[in-house]
Amino acid sequence: MPEHDSFDDIDQLFNKYFIEDLINGKNKVVLSKDVLTMLEKELSHIEFSTKDRQLGMTQRNIYSGNIIEVTMDSMFRKREQDFQQELKPIGMKTSDFWALFDFSNRIEVHFLPKEEFYIVRSPAGKMEGIVAKCVYDELIEIHPINKPASR
Repeated sequence: MPEHDSFDDIDQLFNKYFIEDLINGKNKVVLSKDVLTMLEKELSHIEFSTKDRQLGMTQRNIYSGNIIEVTMDSMFRKREQDFQQELKPIGMKTSDFWALFDFSNRIEVHFLPKEEFYIVRSPAGKMEGIVAKCVYDELIEIHPINKPASR
C-alpha cells in the first residue's frame, strides 16, 4: 500500500465491498472454533459447497488421496437455516480460515454466490472482514490449448 494512504482511504475501500445489503442471513452460517478440530491445519485449502442446500466443508490431501468431509450434522447439534440456493464449490485458504478464530470463538460467514469474496464477522461485533475466495487445483478445469498435430 502506498505511504500516502490513510486510515480513511482504507475505510473507504472496505466500505466499497462491505455492503450491509449483501448480508441478508440467507446464505450465512455461524461456526464455532470447535470446527477446527475436524480439519487439518497443514492442508492448503478448505472447499465450501452445499448439497441439498446444506453447507459442507471438504479438505483434500493431493498427496495421499485422503479426503476430510465435514457436514452440517457434524458441525451443529441442530440444523441451521437452509441456504437459499446451491453453492458451487469455493475455496478459502486454510490459514485464512484458522486466523478468523484468532478474533472470536464464533464467526459468521456470509456466502455471496455472485461475489468473489466472503463477508465474515464475529457475532460479538469484535471483527468484520472481507476474505477473498481462492481458486485451487481441484476447481480448475484443464483444457488443451491446441489440438495435437497429426502424425
